[in-house]
Amino acid sequence: MNVFKKIFFRNELTTYLTESQQNLKSLLPQNWNGANFDYNKNNHNKGYGGVIKTGKINNIMVLDFDSMKSYKDVCLLYPDVYKHYTVRTRRGMHVYFTYDETVKRYNADKVDTQSDNKLVICEETPVTRYNGEKYVYSYVGGEILPMPKILKEKCILQGQEKNNTRSFTHNNINYDYEISDEQILEIIEQLKEKHPEYLTQYDHWLKFTTVMKTINRFDIWDNTNRQYSGYSRSGNIKIWNGIKMCISPNFFCNLLGMSSIKFSKKVEALDSQVDKENCVYINKKFFELSNDDGIDDFADTDIIVIQSGTGTGKTTCVAAEFASYQFLRPEITLLSIVNLISLANQQLITFKSKGVDICSYRDNKVNPALIMCQNSVICINSLHKLHSCDFRNKIIYIDEVHALCQSLTHNNTIHNQRLVFNTLIRAIKTCHKVIVSDAHILNATMHLLSERMYDGVSTYCHYINTYNKFQDVCAVKYNDENSFFGKVKNKVLNGESFSFACDSKDIVTKWYNWLWAEASVETQNRMLLYTSETDSEICDDWKDKIIFYSPKISTGVDVTILHQTEQFLYITGKSVSSITLYQMATRTRNMSQLNYYSSCSSFEAKYKTLEDCHNQVISEFMANLLGISSCKLDEEIKKDFVEKERIYRDIYVENTYVLDYYKTYTLRYFENELRGAGFKIIKSNEESSKLDTEVMTKMELIADQITEDKFEQLIMSLNEEEVEIPEGLSQMKKRVDILNLCNKEELEEYRDLIEDEHKFEQFLNYNRLKKPYDHCKMKLTEVVNGKMAYGLQSNVWNKIKYVHMLAKNSGIKDDLFNLRGIVCPDIADKKIQGLIKTIKVLYRKRDTIEPKDYQVMSLSNYTSLC
Repeated sequence: MNVFKKIFFRNELTTYLTESQQNLKSLLPQNWNGANFDYNKNNHNKGYGGVIKTGKINNIMVLDFDSMKSYKDVCLLYPDVYKHYTVRTRRGMHVYFTYDETVKRYNADKVDTQSDNKLVICEETPVTRYNGEKYVYSYVGGEILPMPKILKEKCILQGQEKNNTRSFTHNNINYDYEISDEQILEIIEQLKEKHPEYLTQYDHWLKFTTVMKTINRFDIWDNTNRQYSGYSRSGNIKIWNGIKMCISPNFFCNLLGMSSIKFSKKVEALDSQVDKENCVYINKKFFELSNDDGIDDFADTDIIVIQSGTGTGKTTCVAAEFASYQFLRPEITLLSIVNLISLANQQLITFKSKGVDICSYRDNKVNPALIMCQNSVICINSLHKLHSCDFRNKIIYIDEVHALCQSLTHNNTIHNQRLVFNTLIRAIKTCHKVIVSDAHILNATMHLLSERMYDGVSTYCHYINTYNKFQDVCAVKYNDENSFFGKVKNKVLNGESFSFACDSKDIVTKWYNWLWAEASVETQNRMLLYTSETDSEICDDWKDKIIFYSPKISTGVDVTILHQTEQFLYITGKSVSSITLYQMATRTRNMSQLNYYSSCSSFEAKYKTLEDCHNQVISEFMANLLGISSCKLDEEIKKDFVEKERIYRDIYVENTYVLDYYKTYTLRYFENELRGAGFKIIKSNEESSKLDTEVMTKMELIADQITEDKFEQLIMSLNEEEVEIPEGLSQMKKRVDILNLCNKEELEEYRDLIEDEHKFEQFLNYNRLKKPYDHCKMKLTEVVNGKMAYGLQSNVWNKIKYVHMLAKNSGIKDDLFNLRGIVCPDIADKKIQGLIKTIKVLYRKRDTIEPKDYQVMSLSNYTSLC
């Protein structure tokens, strides 16, 4: 048996620890990991066994087989494995090899590689499990020998992690890859030169074959195979047909250091709930009801759905029809429900032009009684104020209904979500008439209307206007960000008016600041910036303006100018969907040309199908009942909890799936939107390139200086009572007020939190974690009564409650930061198993530990055992 430098335990190794953790603390000797640890004086006479440090010190590395199956797989691959030094563990084997610094890990399931100072339990070490079972790590036989070539080929070597296919394998989701035959042939040529094993060795060739089947390039694959000996077309076809998994071509791009191939889910219908055969189709520049006696259609229809493109006068038509209808039925009033203040303001103007005065919910002294007795507009997050109102004499109008549905389920700023949703559903169900309009009528909208549509008495009509407002307008795609920036810069320097949109607040702000600094004083006065950090009201007159905006402006704002102007769009693909991007790109109504640049990447889809999304949402809901079951529901909510949650679930699932679908490659779906609206896409042949470092550096310097100026203004505002907060400081001032900071010194101390909204939220979360369990339970009860149950797992108090539940079972209760006091919970307990399973279902991205692995987590700070 080999002689190793061992570290012997001071006490018996057990997987069950007392609450005080005395056993764990005294398990290893003091300074065991120190450079001067004396192995010769190490006490080894008590029979407790110990650990061996891998790496150079003992000239060993160890393959840790977590199961006998994984060990048997290696026996089949390398029958002489028994000749190597082997120790039997409880579940598998430890096989020792001579240390090789190039080996990073063995590439197989249930096999870990212990090397480079990681610890392994040595032979003759007795172990007592938490359930009383005893076993001993026992020497089987063999010598310390170098790892053979056949096993080393299965290893990921240092610097070669990119050879792992796992991150490029997906669950048979149908993706379209934007890869040409020329690109595929280039990949094959580079494989021949750098990695011929993928064309000559069977295991590697299977990966090559799987990639080629994933991108459906049989002919190229077959022609490549013909170039090598042993070619068998019939045998190859049998293998091709038998492959069920998918490997992205980006596996080879990563291996060869080539640019990634963009991909997206295959196009599918997201409006399957729409009965298109029974829709009324028209083709008009400005939407109007189909018949000359349209007033009768309006009067006789209880549910009117208007599907018409951007800028085709949907709201104008509704305003005109309503004005005529109210003349005959003066007791009927309008309630328009919007998701953005800007949309509410636009509707005030549009309805006014047709002789309809509308009261805004934002007006002073406006209350529910005033809203209900006259024509009104209200934002969705204020709708709860009307929860007890009677809607029988109201016509409910919802413009941009797709965006409103998204807000209902995926907007965390709706604090009274449950009451808002219940009020909205009741309003739609009981109102005199409901009208919705949008360029996109998807399934979520149909679910929103479902209770009214299928009540057995309401009449329904769905109008689809096929007119394309932007027919043959050029949409030019730039590949070089410098060319794109140069065109925008020239526009500013020449004082030409245009609109520039970006789905990133930071990017649009930096571009605006750089260009503003370069512009003439006259041009500066015409430049406007709208983001969530700016406080200025949306402009009414766009003449000669140069407009920069983030998703703060996506609907409800018409940039109408008599002469044609150009629209610019910068796409990152990180914040909003392609539908919202399209809305942002078409704010300019009289558009001469659209110019756009994209830096967005492709992302793996979370859901394979809508049914898969539905099943996962149900699974998360059922799992989360463990966390919210102790929260008491108000009696009012209990009455229709199941019914309302069902309707909400259907909308939530549709929205969740749509967002996931579009996120796979935002640019592709945005371009589909452009084509559907009649745009003529022109793609430049220039090479892809990011903005020059010099320009980016200047942008950063300007941004830093503006930040300094804002902070100085913020400090000055503290010393002036009732002073108006300067432009762009309102959000920072809110954070100051929440932190209760009163002087310059305190502002300097917490400056990072004041200036960075993300750091501020992290700070709040840290303080939430310090609150006791009862406080967390109280806050979650408020959340459960205020929000719908589906999707609740994303709420911060829901997450913290699970941390408390784990902490309680790990011996630290309310003190979540008492890491030294943690003990391993009883994994055999069914309640603990249920808790772990729930957390893994709800937060699967963050937890990759298998339940069985929790048995040895108690030693994880010291070793990489078992």
